[in-house]
Amino acid sequence: MTPRSSARQINATPTAEGEQPGMGAIIGALAVTGAGLFAAQVLTVLLGFPFMSAAYGWLTAIGALAGCLLGAVAGAKLEDALTRGLPRDEFYYYKNELAYGRSVIVVMTDRCRQLRHARMSLEGSGAAVLDAARKARWIGLRALSGSVIGER
Repeated sequence: MTPRSSARQINATPTAEGEQPGMGAIIGALAVTGAGLFAAQVLTVLLGFPFMSAAYGWLTAIGALAGCLLGAVAGAKLEDALTRGLPRDEFYYYKNELAYGRSVIVVMTDRCRQLRHARMSLEGSGAAVLDAARKARWIGLRALSGSVIGER
């Protein structure tokens, strides 16, 4: 997308109602950690370990860790399967960048190698990565808001 792109071209960019990338893994890890913890506690009771024994603690910890890892992997896979496109709430950021006269390149791929290659090619040509550009913008906004508050 370039600043000269038509509204129709800009709005043709695929968007999704999802959260920021990575949230599926976090939500999955949190949800399944509890299930893993509960399953481990039930298992220790069925195996007859005393409540305050070291075996009870270790099995509970292992169950929680296994649940966390399985939940993170399952959440990430589910997120990848269900979301195609940019998060809709983030799309306003791209439109803002276009309004400032910047071009926006969106690379969508399922392959990490292709993504790394695209990122290296773009960064090598002087392009700003979204995270760095967003951070610079927030730093500028904080400085601006700090000076406005300081003048009151």
